Amino acid sequence: MTGPTGFEPAAYGLRGRNLRFPRFPHDIDMDSFKVFLDRNHSPKASKDILYYAKIYGSCLLEHDFSKLNNFSISKKRHTLAALSNLEVSRDT
Repeated sequence: MTGPTGFEPAAYGLRGRNLRFPRFPHDIDMDSFKVFLDRNHSPKASKDILYYAKIYGSCLLEHDFSKLNNFSISKKRHTLAALSNLEVSRDT
């Protein structure tokens, strides 16, 4: 199954599943982040951004992006875009 152009197929294939994200940093206000995403992105884009931010949000808080070194270009772009949105939402 392929998703919309520009989205990582692995993330698109996980739609509708109840996933747990144990690595998500607890010091980020998830509710305000969701509101920020809903205001600035389509529902599908918000869901994808939230997916990547939950998994890799700790990279942003720990200032350690070494996990991203071996990612494909596409996955790295989506992850960095999600982290960028997370950082911008914390500044607003």
